[in-house]
Formats: sequence, C-alpha cells, structure tokens
Amino acid sequence: MKKGLIKQDHELAADLALVDQKRAALTAAVRVKGRIVRPPLKMAVGWSGGKDSMALVQAVAALPGVQMFLFNIQDKLMRYSIAAPFNPALIRMQASCLGLTIKSAGLEGDYRAGLDRLLRRYVREGVDALGMGYIASRGQRDLVHDLASRHGLFCFEPFVGRSHGALIRERLASGIQAIIVGIDPRVLDESWLGRTVDKAFVDNLKLCRGASLCGENNEYQTLVVDGPLFKKKIEIISGRMIKVRGRAYLYVDRARVVNKKVYSSQPTIVK
Repeated sequence: MKKGLIKQDHELAADLALVDQKRAALTAAVRVKGRIVRPPLKMAVGWSGGKDSMALVQAVAALPGVQMFLFNIQDKLMRYSIAAPFNPALIRMQASCLGLTIKSAGLEGDYRAGLDRLLRRYVREGVDALGMGYIASRGQRDLVHDLASRHGLFCFEPFVGRSHGALIRERLASGIQAIIVGIDPRVLDESWLGRTVDKAFVDNLKLCRGASLCGENNEYQTLVVDGPLFKKKIEIISGRMIKVRGRAYLYVDRARVVNKKVYSSQPTIVK
C-alpha cells in the first residue's frame, strides 16, 4: 500500500467538511460564462456504469436545485463504453433503473477532441456544470478542467483528494451493489470476475502492495446492478470472459431489469 494513501479516521471530518464546502459553492450563485447562475443548475454527470459514478449520482441527487442527466462516452461505432468494454445495453438499463436520461456519444478522433465537441454541444443545450467521479486521476482531471474552463462550465468533483479507504467504506455502507467486471491479472485473480464488491474483496485488495482500494490504478472495474436510487435492479443472466490488452473482463451477454423483490440467481460465466 502506498504511504499516505489511507488517512486516519480522525482526518475524515476535514474531508467531509471540504465536500460540504463544494456542495455549498455549487448550490449558491455560480458564475458561468460571465453571468450569475442560481439554482436550478443543469448538470451533465459522467457515467461509467461503476461504483464511483453511482456514488457521484447519489451526491448530486442530495444537492438541492440541481437537474441532472447522465452522459457516457463510447467507441466510434457505439459498441462499448470507453471506461470498460461493457455491453451498451447495460448502461441503458442502469439509467432506466435510476429514472434518468442517458446520453451516449461515440468518440471520434482522440479523447480530448471528442470530449471538447461533446461539451460544446452540451453548452448549447443549456448545461451549466459537469459532475465527475474521479478521485486521483490527475491527468483526466487536468483535461476536464481545461475543457470545462474553455466552455465556461462549473466542475463538481466531490471525491478529489479524499481518502481511498474512507471512500470504499462509504461505497459499501451506502447500499451500492456492484459486481467486478474487469481486473488486472497482475493484481487480482480471474476468479473475482462476476463477484460482488464487498468487505472480503476489499480485505483481499489490502494485501496487494500499492493497490488502490478504489481501483484508481485500474486494478479493477465494476458494474452497478442495484442501489438506493435504483427503482428496479439488474439481474445478470450470462456472460463470458474476454481478454483485452492483457486485462480480463466479464462481458455480459444477457441481463434483464427486474423488481427488487425478485431473487437473482448466480450468472453463468463462460471462461
């Protein structure tokens, strides 16, 4: 584990106070493109389909006077999400369970140029702010800040600088149910694919020297199947393991949206 990665519990109060300050800044008057914008604000929330984007939606939902929609960036042919090779149907299922609009965009050219065009379009649609769930991805954060500043967008990023240990504990306690759909085989065994992110998983990850408990170094990727804001849940029926650039992924072939009272059986995973 990297030195200083996990903060002591007595430091969490300062972390939470910082988040409260950011929330207050967002819900107060915000200067956007030289004008003063007061709530309601229209926010485009980055959605990867994983636990951190779900936690971001929960944070935005707790803000008064904010209208949000989800956006997801996919490959040019709209075959899979850029964050991980998900079946795009899963992203639509998640949005349906949340009762939110999802806007998927195919990436043409390099990532920066594609994101720049996307934000330009959102500004024309009246978007005032961006919600991003990254934690320690400095390169991505700098890119988003640069483009957001260019388009006069306010950035809401409640997890930046937070303790990874505190964040993963919050994810587990919040009721977010996510399964592991991608792993780095140098860190985790393929047997973890399809399993739930729980205390046993986190305890196992703690034994991996230098690993981020939140997966910020791409140790693992997750797919949310249920949570407090889900009106229904996603049941994974079957999937198969695929390997891309040395990484192993669970590609879900079949899934369905079901009522929360329906018992979900174990998915069939072909390896």
